[in-house]
Amino acid sequence: MTRTHQQRIRRAELSDAAHGIHPDAPTGVSRIRVVLYGRSAGSLRAYAAARDWTVVSHFDAEFALGAVLADQPLWPSIAALFETHRAEGIVTDLAASEADIDDWIKQRGAFVARLSPAGHHETPATA
Repeated sequence: MTRTHQQRIRRAELSDAAHGIHPDAPTGVSRIRVVLYGRSAGSLRAYAAARDWTVVSHFDAEFALGAVLADQPLWPSIAALFETHRAEGIVTDLAASEADIDDWIKQRGAFVARLSPAGHHETPATA
């Protein structure tokens, strides 16, 4: 189902109200912010939207199998989002052998939601 912009805003407001989040409150719990990192932007975005997560950035994965993630040109930009606490999780469709990010993310108290090619997902527990 395709939602209009107004419907998405209304849904977010209802979710916030149900969880005691008031838009004008100076403090409180914020919505979960995630980074999308992978090859299938549409699937990743749909997964995040279904959970009412806020997508702060999307990065296309364009590297060879077996490459070291920390050596990729986009990794410093992704890492900066977690280091500055602008993201709490990452949604990816990359297998662990392609992007060994779980340990790095868990060390920062964040989470990884991994979608398999068949559309199933696995969310490892945080440390």
